[in-house]
Formats: sequence, structure tokens, C-alpha cells
Amino acid sequence: MRWVVPAVGGVLIAGAAVVLAVSWSRSGDPATTTCDHDALVATMQKAIAQADRNSADQVSPEMPAGCTADDMTQAMMEVSRSWHVMPNGTMMRAREHSDIETPTPQ
Repeated sequence: MRWVVPAVGGVLIAGAAVVLAVSWSRSGDPATTTCDHDALVATMQKAIAQADRNSADQVSPEMPAGCTADDMTQAMMEVSRSWHVMPNGTMMRAREHSDIETPTPQ
């Protein structure tokens, strides 16, 4: 009976180690989860071109790994001045919201 407590403790520690190892391996390496700016810009440009061809006023592009809606917002001025990014990563034409003014060319 003296060996039961240490054996159970050993099994619990081994189980915890396995759970930690699996969760750590799935957490991802920070270096691989950074947003690739050029890939994001290209994705956004393709999505807008597709929306233009389909006469769509909004589009939800498949974002590259590591990219977020915040990354899209930062890149939008480089991509288009007539579209904007919603918090969920959907892009909409600026005219869809009356509180957003579309810049006029000068």
C-alpha cells in the first residue's frame, strides 16, 4: 500500500507533463505567427478586385496566417481609399456608412 500514493502521484505528474507538452506545441512559435504584410496587401487587393467584378459592397477575405483585422486596418490606406475594414475583418465600401467620408481626388 505504501507504493500506491507515489505511483498515483507519478501518473498525475506524467499526465500533466503530456498536457503541457501538447498545449505548448499547438501554441505556435511567435516568429511564425507574425503577419506577412505583403501577403496581406495582395490578399486584400484580390478580394477587392473580386468584389468589384461581382458588384459586391462587402467582402471577407481569407487572411494570411498571423494577420488580424487590426493588420488589415493598418494596411488599408495602402490598398484602397474607398474601402474600410470592420472589426471582424470584413471589408466594406466606404459609401455603405454615412459617417465615413470617401476622400475626393484633388
